[in-house]
Amino acid sequence: FEQLFRSHWPHAYRAALLVRADSHRTGVRSLRGARAAWADPYSASGYLFPRLHLLAAGVDPRYHLASERHHGSAAAACRAVVDGDADVCAHYISDAAGGARDGGWKLGQLELRQALGDAVGANLRILDVTDPIPPDGMVLAPPLDGRLQAVVRDALLSLHEDAAGARALHALVQADRLMPVTGEVVKIIARLRAHAPER
Repeated sequence: FEQLFRSHWPHAYRAALLVRADSHRTGVRSLRGARAAWADPYSASGYLFPRLHLLAAGVDPRYHLASERHHGSAAAACRAVVDGDADVCAHYISDAAGGARDGGWKLGQLELRQALGDAVGANLRILDVTDPIPPDGMVLAPPLDGRLQAVVRDALLSLHEDAAGARALHALVQADRLMPVTGEVVKIIARLRAHAPER
């Protein structure tokens, strides 16, 4: 990619690694031998970031998990854990909830119950939380002429300044404005590219 822009809203979020509320597992390293239920192989919060989190903790999913299965959505993966068909799954939570570790991520647990309903959310426990995940971005293709890239970039970054442009941002990408990519996002993308499945 040549340029990437991330939406300023919603802000960064995180992935919560979840086990059944009555699970004996107490930390990421205790997931060795677990059966993982993932959302989709291209989901940042439902697959990619949780797997990176496992790797960083010394748990290589390829060798240390008993199995990995994709369920198509985070909700379906969570249901598989509650039903006893898997031992761990992942679901998005807000950056604020993920950063509030005191008291067993109570805000995160509340968000999960709101997103999944009591039948599922109340029967899951947050085991750990990933680093922040940046919002979605827009990519300019490499074949674009450098001067044209600059024009498009400037137009996108100033789109929120026009009333019609602001409405388009809200309607198309649910954002209040676009921001240029940061160095931290570039590092995150490099990590993801090393572990993301090839299309």
